Amino acid sequence: MIYLFVYVDDILLTRSNLTLLHRFITLLQSKFKLRDLSSVNFFLGIEVKPTVMGILLSQHKCVLDIIQ
Repeated sequence: MIYLFVYVDDILLTRSNLTLLHRFITLLQSKFKLRDLSSVNFFLGIEVKPTVMGILLSQHKCVLDIIQ
C-alpha cells in the first residue's frame, strides 16, 4: 500500500513496502520533474516523528504557537 498526500505542489509519500515505493517514484519521475527532500519532519503544520510502532503525528508546535 502506498499513501500519497498532496497539497498544492507538495507531495508526501509513504508505504508499507519499500520496493513498491521505489517503483512508484520511478514511474512518477518518468512523467514529472521531482525533487526528493528525504525524510519529513513537518507537513502542513503537523510534526511527523518516526517511532518503533510506526509514525507519530503531532500538532504540539502549532498549539504552542496559538497559545503564545
